[in-house]
Amino acid sequence: MSATYSKPVQKILQFGEPEDLDNWPDYLEYGFNKTHIQELIELLSSNDLWSYNDDKEAWVGVHAWRVLGQLKAKEAIEPLFNFFHRNNDEWSHNEIPRVLKMLGPSVFETSKVFLKDPSKTVWVRVVAAETMTNIAQSYPQYREDSVQIFGEELKKYKTNDITLNSFLIYGLVNLQYHDYLKEVKEAFEARCVDEMTMGNWEDVQDELGL
Repeated sequence: MSATYSKPVQKILQFGEPEDLDNWPDYLEYGFNKTHIQELIELLSSNDLWSYNDDKEAWVGVHAWRVLGQLKAKEAIEPLFNFFHRNNDEWSHNEIPRVLKMLGPSVFETSKVFLKDPSKTVWVRVVAAETMTNIAQSYPQYREDSVQIFGEELKKYKTNDITLNSFLIYGLVNLQYHDYLKEVKEAFEARCVDEMTMGNWEDVQDELGL
C-alpha cells in the first residue's frame, strides 16, 4: 500500500492472518478510537480483501472490520455490506455477520434495504436477513417489521434462490411467528428451500409447536 496511514492502522497492516478466529484481540488497546473510523472505512471501500501480494497486508480488511465492530461504528454498515457484495469468500461469510451484529439496532434499516434489493448477491441478502433476525431477537420492537418483510420476500419463493428462502424461513421460525405458514409450506412443496439450512416442513412445524 502506498498511502500514509495513522499509527494504529500501520500496526494492523503488519498483523497478517489472524490466529484465533473466535477470540478477537482488543484492537482498541492499539490506539484505535472513533477518529479512525473513516480511515478504516476507506480501507474497506477502496480495496478488496485479497488485492495485495504482500502476505500480511492482504489481511488488513479482516482487521479493519473487526476494529469497526469494536468501535460500534454505524457509519460502516453500508460499506460492510458493499464489501461483502464484492468479496464472496469464507472470511467475509464468517466475520461480517458478526461485525454487523456488534453494531446493534442501527444496522436494521440498511439490512432491510439490502434484503429487498434483487441486484445484490444472494449471500448479501442472506446476511441481511440473518442480521434482521439477530436484531429482532434482541430488540422486540423490530420483530413485526422483520416478519412482514420476510413474509413478503418469501412470496417470491419461486424466483428466489433456495438459500435465501431458507434464511427467510429461518427468520420466521426463530422469531416464533406463525404468519406466512401458507407460503412456507408452499415453498417446501415446490422444493424451493435448501433443507440443509432449515430442515424440512415437518421440522418447521416442530420448531413452531404445531
